[in-house]
Amino acid sequence: MDLRAKTRLPWAGILAILCLCAPAPWARPDDDEIDLTALSLEDLLGVKVTVTSASKKPQDLRKTPAAIYVLSQEEIRRSGVTSVAEALRLVPGMHVVRNNSHSWGIGPRGFNSGFSNKVLVLVDGRAVYDLLQAGVYWDVQDMILEDIDRIEVIRGPGGAIWGANAMNGVINIITKKAQDTQGSLATLEFGTEDHHIWQARQGGAFEGGGYWRVYAKSMRRDSMEFGGVEDLDEWNMRRAGFRADWDENDEGDTFTVQGDVYDGTVHGYNFRATPMGNIPLDLSTRVGGFNVLGRWTREVSDENTIQVQSYFARTEREDPLLGEDNNTFDIEFSQHLSGDDLHDWVWGANYRVSQSNYQNSDQFVLEPDPRTKGIVSFFVQDEMTVVDDTFYVTLGSKFENNSFTDWAVQPTARAAWTPTSTETVWAAVSKAVRTPSTIERDGYIASFGLPGFNPGDPDTLFAYVPGPDFDNEELIAYEIGFRSQVTDDFSVDVAAYYNEYDSLGTEELGADIPIDATSVLAPFVAENKGSGIGKGVEVSAEWIASESWELEGSYTYLDLALDIDDDSTDFFFPSIDNNPPQDIFHLRSHHELSDMWELDWLLFYTSALKGQGIDSAYRGDVRVGWHPDEATEIAFGLRNLLHEGDAESAGGNEIEPEGYVRGTFRF
Repeated sequence: MDLRAKTRLPWAGILAILCLCAPAPWARPDDDEIDLTALSLEDLLGVKVTVTSASKKPQDLRKTPAAIYVLSQEEIRRSGVTSVAEALRLVPGMHVVRNNSHSWGIGPRGFNSGFSNKVLVLVDGRAVYDLLQAGVYWDVQDMILEDIDRIEVIRGPGGAIWGANAMNGVINIITKKAQDTQGSLATLEFGTEDHHIWQARQGGAFEGGGYWRVYAKSMRRDSMEFGGVEDLDEWNMRRAGFRADWDENDEGDTFTVQGDVYDGTVHGYNFRATPMGNIPLDLSTRVGGFNVLGRWTREVSDENTIQVQSYFARTEREDPLLGEDNNTFDIEFSQHLSGDDLHDWVWGANYRVSQSNYQNSDQFVLEPDPRTKGIVSFFVQDEMTVVDDTFYVTLGSKFENNSFTDWAVQPTARAAWTPTSTETVWAAVSKAVRTPSTIERDGYIASFGLPGFNPGDPDTLFAYVPGPDFDNEELIAYEIGFRSQVTDDFSVDVAAYYNEYDSLGTEELGADIPIDATSVLAPFVAENKGSGIGKGVEVSAEWIASESWELEGSYTYLDLALDIDDDSTDFFFPSIDNNPPQDIFHLRSHHELSDMWELDWLLFYTSALKGQGIDSAYRGDVRVGWHPDEATEIAFGLRNLLHEGDAESAGGNEIEPEGYVRGTFRF
């Protein structure tokens, strides 16, 4: 009997466990000052855990009207993960599936398939959301995890501040300042799947003031299996980078300059049908690129701070089917004004332009080539104090125009009520959009062919063709939440939502187009004939059982129902509502065994993905850490226990148990 297919965690059991032990991220000792109205793009795109910049004001997290989780550096370290994508499994409400050695699907509140095109991802304020296929290439987000200060995750729409594609959430990865990474760091890991990961970092100070760091990293992960056979999807990456920060001067200025360069190969293969049978098709892809970001902030006065941020990023993907070289330039201005006790304003404007050159194949063609795309936007937001220390209302909107669609308005109205110093009730109504990808507007993709059924009938080639009228997908979201520090040792965070999706993308079968005397083209065209309702509840809690033991956990319930217009010919779209799991549960334990030893374990449960034929599954991770001195850490761990080698997504590779040993040395 397949225990995972037959077993379903009972609701009563889940709720009982959550009442005893699980996480409220906002209650951590280091997370007690958070501000959604920070000036920098880095600050605006997430939640500041501590007051570290003159470009923001202190704000108690208890009055923040959004579903927020802050994943700390300590949580990442003790989880034993080796990538940002795997670290996001720790976030309540987040659904993460590993497709193969180097590819993940990541997203909250449904639609976690393909590139998860309804979640905006940023690294230090730099958008890494790719417009070609709409989503994130996680294989190139391979930074040194020790350099991450925190990962801020907002579940729910963030379009009013963050703009398009933040429909279901925002993931903002924030790295440490250079002054927090002084000295030397070296790590080395070997494992049964991660064959090696080595990284080195050096930090120092400039003679005239300011701090710097440089780093280098190399990693190689082994191929996974598909159907019991090695899938040849090995993952190799090399990267290096720097960061420099200059503290506030007499004029109230602070500066940051940082950059990264990377190169690697993500391997893979498929089969192509020919009259001689299936032949292997090498899909190995070289990936590379670099980015440089600069940020200047000036504190004009206690009530007035301005900031300018700009970055340039180049990405390269040499894929045998469809390659792309992309150059992106982005610049943003923002200002924070807090002149009285009633209003706190933040506003700004942004311009982004990107140019792509494509390497087309006989299966994938994008036109025009090259393609230049631009985005212009501005936003304004006002946080109003209605009743001092008790009731707050936030109103704001983003106004955005891109090369594919007209102006999109993404407003929000949010309120927070704090009846006591340890309780908060919040609610929000927001609109957000997802803009068309380049493939949806410019792509020709050959799919498959069928011979004529009767003598003399033409052969039919089915292909995806551009949707010239494909427009923005839209969401209206209604949210409500509650937070409570029940006791000094126990806290709980609950969020519920009701999402109304409209103009969702579908693939409509158009009229046949003659190719020649013996064949016709049956086109699939991208149109906006889908709609849906998403609703759910996300519960997280934390229990500090003793000075040496902490338990954290969460439970997520999700219900997604999709539909199409009466005249739609997309018969597969409604089945997407069975792709997300209905139930997600995780439980974590951090135990200090002694001054030198620590023990961590994690338990995950995900219910079935019925639309993909994926059974419900458990997963367990165990880590033991040894600290012989303050500068040395040796960790031993096992990952993916209980998983029994099943895939997490349709067509995905098999998840196998793996072991590792990792050494971290500071000097």
